[in-house]
Amino acid sequence: MLLFGQGVKIMQLVEFVYGLVSATEVAYYAYIYSVVSPEHYQKVSGYCRSVTLVAYTAASVLAQLLVSLANVSYFHLNVTTLASVSVAFFFSLFLPMPKKSMFFHAKPSKPEHISSQGCIPSSENSVHIQIHVMGSI
Repeated sequence: MLLFGQGVKIMQLVEFVYGLVSATEVAYYAYIYSVVSPEHYQKVSGYCRSVTLVAYTAASVLAQLLVSLANVSYFHLNVTTLASVSVAFFFSLFLPMPKKSMFFHAKPSKPEHISSQGCIPSSENSVHIQIHVMGSI
């Protein structure tokens, strides 16, 4: 759209589409979390975020160098960006489907045991709370 459109209405449409694309980052992380075990979430999140930031930085520095030193036009940078995003979208179509869903068809947690004293958590789900009481001085 940046390549062939001009005017305020087209630029508003560009910003709207950019917002939609930015929102897909949530879907990207949801996909990652659905194919990775929960104990690896923090590590995978860090890797994905750092790779994304390094790629943004490298692309920005390269674009600045091309514009400043090689006199590459902004039109050619936009064409390169369009081609890169199109290739990335094409390859994303071949990602394997997740085997499980984070939100849908989740197995219910184990029921809690009921005793005469009320609801007591099962041993697998019990939470140990340690209370520290500080004495007055």
